[in-house]
Amino acid sequence: MKLTKISFELIGEKLQTAVKRFPLTVAAVLTLAGFIFVQIHSRENNYVDQRVWYFLPLGILASLAFYLFAENRIRCILKNILNAVIVGLLALYAFTLQKPVVEAEIIRSVMLGVSFTLAIFFAPYITGKNQLKFWDYLQETFFQLVMAFFFGAVFMAGLSLALVSLDQLFGVNIPDRYYGYLATTCFAVFSPLYFLSSVSKENPTEEMAEISFPHFLKILGLYILLPILGVYLVILYGYLIKIIASWQLPNGWVSWLVSVLGIAGYLTMFILYPISTLPPNPLKGGLKETDESQHSEMSDISSPFRGLGGFFTRFFPLLLLPLLILMFVGIMRRFSDYGITINRLLVLILNLWLFGISIYLFIVKNRHIKWIFISFAMVAFLSAVGPWSVMKVTKSSMTSELKTLLAETRWNSSEKMDTSNLKLLTLKREKQERLRDIINYLSNKYGKDLIRPFYEKKLGNKATEYDFINALGVSEDFKQDEYFSNYHQSANIALDIKDYHQLIKLSRISSKDEYEINDTLSASIVDENLIISNKINHQKLKISLKDIVQKAIERNKKLTDNKDFIVDGIDYKLIVYTIDGKKDNSNRLTINNLEAIILLK
Repeated sequence: MKLTKISFELIGEKLQTAVKRFPLTVAAVLTLAGFIFVQIHSRENNYVDQRVWYFLPLGILASLAFYLFAENRIRCILKNILNAVIVGLLALYAFTLQKPVVEAEIIRSVMLGVSFTLAIFFAPYITGKNQLKFWDYLQETFFQLVMAFFFGAVFMAGLSLALVSLDQLFGVNIPDRYYGYLATTCFAVFSPLYFLSSVSKENPTEEMAEISFPHFLKILGLYILLPILGVYLVILYGYLIKIIASWQLPNGWVSWLVSVLGIAGYLTMFILYPISTLPPNPLKGGLKETDESQHSEMSDISSPFRGLGGFFTRFFPLLLLPLLILMFVGIMRRFSDYGITINRLLVLILNLWLFGISIYLFIVKNRHIKWIFISFAMVAFLSAVGPWSVMKVTKSSMTSELKTLLAETRWNSSEKMDTSNLKLLTLKREKQERLRDIINYLSNKYGKDLIRPFYEKKLGNKATEYDFINALGVSEDFKQDEYFSNYHQSANIALDIKDYHQLIKLSRISSKDEYEINDTLSASIVDENLIISNKINHQKLKISLKDIVQKAIERNKKLTDNKDFIVDGIDYKLIVYTIDGKKDNSNRLTINNLEAIILLK
């Protein structure tokens, strides 16, 4: 299968073919464009029911994916009936959403959209065994999608310039909404219809004669993505070794880095898939040469980078597994510290999917590359629907925790309460913060109606979640984290070393690790104190950093211009050049970097 040539000569014929192939999809595209025109013309926010913007895009994606799957498999009439049922179910879902649509449902819609979009790229070949045909179809379809919106952007830029010219040269007043009409025409009508007219049709009887491996894919995969992924692997493996050596829990942020590495790695594997399947002589394999220039390109693919690409596609799933364990531990730490949220559950599901697809691809030696897309789409869909969905599990878990915390406060939601005397019930500080966080999270993600039953009868139907928080006694504005930093060049501070016999230079001291000054001395920060330990006689010098930190905080807030970051002790003097860190709402001190000099008598 070759890339379809970009041509407007047969656009009318292609458009007619697209209407015959995807009638409901084309109708949904035009309907969406019509609603956008109406919304722009009305100049009113939410003139069109906002649930339309969730139904129609999902309907377009699901309809197109089903048509591509059903082609050559289901008869025309039945195909359209089943497609109408799917679109009808999406309409039922969308128009039963509460207004305004809450954030949890927006996340669900995005997950469904991702699933349906991926289905477009594998639906025709979901049951096929020829992985090269699937690879060729996907890269061609993606190319046509990019070209469709590129052409739309060109039309938009050119015609917008024409409107600006009429305004500037002839004084024709062009209302702003005309640019909105133009953008809708280009991106909501022309680009989707051009893409639908360019989607290739799968032929189950067609043999794989040749595929085209674009030069830019070779450059992108071999010479750009592979080196970047190699750097990420080295960094993350270095961090893994550090974690094992220090026997510490990993930073929760590492989950995002491993996720990016895993997704980017598998996309790179897909891009390089044809290279990994080449026989020793590419001209006798799955890629067929048609001219001398292509022969030169194939010779480049046979370079040492081809061997590196083959090694990567074979062993990347195995190299990823230890990092996925690190990611899993980081996720569990976040759950332990902060509890369940939608985002954390999604990261956990991504981690489990990466585990599964890595093990599968390594076992089958990467022969079934399409399951990267199929499995991800299935996981995204299943995580968005049903009682096991991420949104449902998070809501149930946090609602249950809310009930437990309210029981500890002896809050009875069915009893009346005098709202003129609030703040009657209290909890320990940590539970107060957790209770307030849960109420705010459920209200923001799932809507205020979810928590209203917990307080409406007790506080009255005019009460809000803020009254609820006040009545629970957790409305106090807790002290926020205070960040501080101060820097001086050491050359700008004069040192009077009279009466001192020893100078110790400290560099990059932090609250995380103990710092080895020399063979006999080490430095560490414990609570608000700098500890200098002598390894030989086991003596310790404790220097309070409380005043230094307070000066840095006041300096950042411009409450003082004090420049003397010095602590004078009986037998020592501490001169701080650089200090930065934070003091959290529990007054726990974290110093990221401390550079200073200690003078000892």
